Amino acid sequence: PRLQFANDDKHLLACCSLDGTLSIMTLSPPPPTVKVTLKGHAGPVTDFAWSLSNDVIVSTSKDGTLRIWNTEDGRCIREVVDPEGSELLCCTFQPMNNNLTV
Repeated sequence: PRLQFANDDKHLLACCSLDGTLSIMTLSPPPPTVKVTLKGHAGPVTDFAWSLSNDVIVSTSKDGTLRIWNTEDGRCIREVVDPEGSELLCCTFQPMNNNLTV
């Protein structure tokens, strides 16, 4: 559902999938390769956003969770569960403070 280049980096690209994963790819040097696959959501990933420094990605899913990921090793740093169990459809970082996500 979403494909996005990293901030100020034309060689790093991420995409999310309905299978519950996110993939981070390096485009250079050729050929393009999958750098890391982020696995942990139990439902389709609906949205994600890069942090300003590109070292963290936040993602949302229809499984009712928001996850924060380390982009180097694919580790889930934090999981936030919606108290109502509602599907989460979008997310972003606050532009001036990567410690805040909505």
